[in-house]
Amino acid sequence: MVLHGLLTFASSLAIGVVAVVGICYTVNYLHGIMQEEEHRRRPPTGSYRSHKQWEGYSDDSVHCTICLSSIREGTPKMLPCGHLFHNNCINGWMQESKKCPNCRMPL
Repeated sequence: MVLHGLLTFASSLAIGVVAVVGICYTVNYLHGIMQEEEHRRRPPTGSYRSHKQWEGYSDDSVHCTICLSSIREGTPKMLPCGHLFHNNCINGWMQESKKCPNCRMPL
């Protein structure tokens, strides 16, 4: 009687171990497939630049931030901080504030 109970327990334990090993193997296999798929979808390292290299201002890209017109359309004035404005625009601004309209540097 004791032997029968012991054999039943041992066989149940063996079935449980085989089931756990099978589940672990399946999970490991699926994890490997998912990693391969993720690796395949990614572009190769260094295949593209994440940020475009800044190449400086072109003549058409510089605008007065006060009137929003191209700097080429008027007489430009550069402040000590390096920002460019139309001479008339910045002179009008300076009557209201003694700071750069872009960076707020005291002038």
